[in-house]
Amino acid sequence: MVSERARAKLEQIAARKTRPPKKDKARSLAQLRERWKQSAILTSGVPADGISPSSSTPVPRPP
Repeated sequence: MVSERARAKLEQIAARKTRPPKKDKARSLAQLRERWKQSAILTSGVPADGISPSSSTPVPRPP
């Protein structure tokens, strides 16, 4: 019988061996924020000046 610890380690090894390789290399935080902003603009329909990466809600536009 295999211990819990050994089984967990074997599962980690199996996951690493069967996982497909990563497609992209690591990106900087600035690149990630820019990609997030572009994605938010496309999916939400909110104007670009109404999206702020520092808050989770859109910033209201002045009249």
